[in-house]
Amino acid sequence: MHVIFRAKSFQYILGSNSITHVCRLNNNAFVQRDVCKQCNIFKFNKSRNINNMAGECPGENNDQKTQRQTIMIVGLGNHDLPTTRHSVGMMFVDKLAKMLGCTLTKNRDCLGFIGVKELTTLKVVLLKPKLAMNINGTSVKKTANVFQVQPKNIYLVHDDLDKDVGKIGLKEKGSASGHNGVKSVINNFKTDEIPRLRIGIGRPHCVDLVPTYVLKKFMPLELADIDLALQLGVDKLDDHLMSRFGHSGIRVLRTNS
Repeated sequence: MHVIFRAKSFQYILGSNSITHVCRLNNNAFVQRDVCKQCNIFKFNKSRNINNMAGECPGENNDQKTQRQTIMIVGLGNHDLPTTRHSVGMMFVDKLAKMLGCTLTKNRDCLGFIGVKELTTLKVVLLKPKLAMNINGTSVKKTANVFQVQPKNIYLVHDDLDKDVGKIGLKEKGSASGHNGVKSVINNFKTDEIPRLRIGIGRPHCVDLVPTYVLKKFMPLELADIDLALQLGVDKLDDHLMSRFGHSGIRVLRTNS
């Protein structure tokens, strides 16, 4: 709602979008002086009495609708092994779904479990592929087609052997670094310009143990580090979305938390 107050011969209208509208008072009517940069399609009506003015800027809502973009957040992993190191990306999506009050349901067209949440400036699609890790790119591509999401707006969340347990990092593009799930996604989209949030799971001392290691559950002493990493991952992803899309000072992924 806009707050209106008088100061000498000017009318100041402060909007929820933090932009100041300045109007000159003229016989209990108002005349446009400056137009809100966000609501540049809004024109004040000279004959409209100030007491009857709508409390919300019409341009603001229209502008938000036209600028809303769809993003996908994909938790890579093995759906049948949900609590293993290799499925930490799915653990992340489960946490995010709970924070957003979003239910994940099976979707045959997407070959996975889908949750959709409408935020003020974004439409968030959560995905946990049902396919095996090395072919889950098919599920990601099908879901992107259904919701018309560009690769640059798809965030992959996956385990990283090269990071210590609980360490996180965000990478905007680049090679799969040996991760079969990421490699499958890149092959399906024919581009590596797909952002990804990496969560460290540590690496065994012997390379021959990697296939077995990634399919094991975290040790009890590691669970606290993983819980913290999931929260830090939400913050990291949220900061990246804020830098790209903005949200009037409201944290995008923590609207309902």
